[in-house]
Amino acid sequence: MSQSPPQSLPSSSSHPVAPRDTPAPPAGHARASALTSTLGSTATTATVTTALADELACCSAVFLPADPPRAGRVAFWSDEAPPADDGALTPLTVLDVVDEDIRPRTVPALLLSVRDALPVLARARFAADRSPSAAFWGAAALFSLDLVARGLLLPGLTAGDLDAWRVGPLGAEEVAALRDLAASMPPSAHAVPLPPAEADGEGLLLPEPEELLRAFADAVADVLPGPRRRRSRRAVGPSPPTSTTRRVRCRSTVPGRRTWPPDTTRESDCRCASNW
Repeated sequence: MSQSPPQSLPSSSSHPVAPRDTPAPPAGHARASALTSTLGSTATTATVTTALADELACCSAVFLPADPPRAGRVAFWSDEAPPADDGALTPLTVLDVVDEDIRPRTVPALLLSVRDALPVLARARFAADRSPSAAFWGAAALFSLDLVARGLLLPGLTAGDLDAWRVGPLGAEEVAALRDLAASMPPSAHAVPLPPAEADGEGLLLPEPEELLRAFADAVADVLPGPRRRRSRRAVGPSPPTSTTRRVRCRSTVPGRRTWPPDTTRESDCRCASNW
């Protein structure tokens, strides 16, 4: 399955592309909203008040992938005022268009775990004064939660041999919806450049929208409560040995188990491989 290359920064003669309107929430957004409420009541890594959530809806937002997916973060920053006290902020490099030139700059950002960010993003999706990027990631949160609520989950190992869950198998309808949503991603929603190791010496590169959105959906699948995963067994067939199905929260690696995830997912994924 071929993947689209990362997006290169536009030349000095280019103009930033105006973001398309974010598609409407998926038809199953009621299921997603219910799951978001559950996450909001069980969040443990940060305290996000209603007032802070309303403030974050006005901020720019971007997803920062990680290995494993559940370790990803959502960063919020604002040019007007920091979204939190200085002690809670982390320096973040973002790319700006200034006089037709792309320039990196450092902003103070509030980093939330995916679990804590989901209720904030879902709220931002419908806020009157939301930023374009917060609105986009709010739509992405509802889209991802709807996939999980429908039991579209598959087990696997990450590149670092860590256990993880991802969304899938995705049919033609889900793939089309994902691509439509990715095409609406505004520049500020993927303004953090790729790490140098992933840029292959080509300078500053932006993450490819579809890949970043898929990584976010996988992160959502990897942070949800365990009981929700029971529905995924119908999609992946017989469970692998018990020792490999338990979540490895301590980030331990299981390279010896890399053989079973492809075996359990190959039949499901091959049915929609042509969609990718």
